[in-house]
Amino acid sequence: MSWASPTGHVETAEWYDEAYAYDESTGSYALYGPGSPANAWTPVPLTLLFSASLLSDKLRFWSQTSIIPGEMIWLEISNGGITWTTGYQGPWTPSAWVEAAFTQQEVDRVRIRFWLLFARVVTVNEFDFWQLPPAVVGYGYSDGLVCVQA
Repeated sequence: MSWASPTGHVETAEWYDEAYAYDESTGSYALYGPGSPANAWTPVPLTLLFSASLLSDKLRFWSQTSIIPGEMIWLEISNGGITWTTGYQGPWTPSAWVEAAFTQQEVDRVRIRFWLLFARVVTVNEFDFWQLPPAVVGYGYSDGLVCVQA
């Protein structure tokens, strides 16, 4: 078990330097260029991709964006991008790792949005999923030995 970083992203005109959100450095960041609007979710999410799905039950992120009480970050998770579930929605601590648990599932992407009270620029410095060992999906027998398939 270990933290796994994205391997790619969805390119947009609104987010800049997206690869910095998964370069293993909290000193660099992806930046929402137009500035997130006031009293609304960031119109275009930062979508980070993994080269293969992985089993996970928690995530972590780092944003140096300052926070005002009432502001939130929304991280939606998916495997394949068809159905999305909330991995975390709530406040964050600026310039610190924030971890959040969710129901164990296969994931291969995350999309990140901010809700701000005042329009301003937002950053995502890093994001990771906690990678669990593959789930056991069945048992088989071979020569009297139990074989576990993953």
